[in-house]
Parts: sequence; C-alpha cells; structure tokens
Amino acid sequence: MIERALQLYQTLEPELQQRLRFEPSDFRNLSADRDYTVVFSNAALQWARDHHSVLAAVFRALRPNGRMAVQIPANENETAQATMHRMAVEAPWNALLSDVRTPSDENVLPASEYTELLTAIGFGEVDCSYHTFHHAMQSPGEVVEFCRSTSLRRFLDRLPADRHPTFIGELTRRLEAAYRTRGPLMFNFRRLFLWGRRPEQYS
Repeated sequence: MIERALQLYQTLEPELQQRLRFEPSDFRNLSADRDYTVVFSNAALQWARDHHSVLAAVFRALRPNGRMAVQIPANENETAQATMHRMAVEAPWNALLSDVRTPSDENVLPASEYTELLTAIGFGEVDCSYHTFHHAMQSPGEVVEFCRSTSLRRFLDRLPADRHPTFIGELTRRLEAAYRTRGPLMFNFRRLFLWGRRPEQYS
C-alpha cells in the first residue's frame, strides 16, 4: 500500500506534493502533539490490544476541532469466522488451535463501549456504529481466500505448512454446507465505524 501511495505521489502536482509526506511507522507508537486536523485508520485496530492507549494518542495528535475516523472489522459472528472457531476446538485441530481467536473476536469492543471510551478520553460528537457490507462471492472457497490474510491467518500460523491444505479443505467443505451452496453467494461483512472530534476547549 505504501509503495502504491509513493508511486501515485510522483504523479501529483508539485503544490500538492509539498503538502504530503509518507512515514511508515507502527500506529501503536503515535506520539504527535496537536499536529493533525484529521487522523484516520482503516482496518488496523483489530490487530492491537489496549485501544484506550491508541485512541488517547489519536486525541493528543489532533488539533482543536480535529476529527478522527476509524474503521474496524467486527465480523466475528459471521459464518466463516464462527466456523473457524468451531473447528479450532475439535480434534484433530484442538491440540494446536484451541486457544486461537480471530483479531475481531479478541480485540474489538462493542460499539457502546467505544462510545464510553471515546467520551472519557475527551472526544466530542462521538458516533460509533456498525455497517454490514455485502460482498458478492463466486463460491465459499472465495470466502476462504478473502479471509486467508486476516481472520484465517492466525489459525494457519499455528499449523505446520503441510497441514494447511487439509485445514482449508475442511473449512471450505463446512462453509459449503453452512452457506448451502458451492456456487455464488453474498458474503456479509460487518464493520465498526468510530467518529469523534477534539473540542476547542482542549487547545
């Protein structure tokens, strides 16, 4: 993503180039002090714990009247992730996978808790809400591939490489049964959106 951004950067007008800068870093180490008018995050917080510290750092990084916009996958109850969890506690997988949780299941709080958290940090105009996106997939196998680098990643990381095909094959068969199709389906993906503003009185 950063490489693509840098490529696009080269095509911008000089005046706009002067206003942009890309600095790859770990968002958990954000230490800015009232440097930004907008801070946004797309599908990152589910990989981190202690969201209070991360969001408090975002608050400190914003100028007065600055805005925060965050999107977090929150799809732990959808059929695909629920099936992964069921498989993980069954033989023969439970010896290696019984304690594995998907990022959304482990780290993402309910929307109501984020409302309380952001308000306590100092954000105003807080809005925390879910939206479910509907992705057309050609098969349950395509859903598995969609999940491979996200929710499925932790399960595969625990398994020896030579057991990946068996696990993926069994997951695919179970999803075919759960979705009741081997063909096209609509994959519903819930995401959580967090919005907030740093009030003027924190200047």
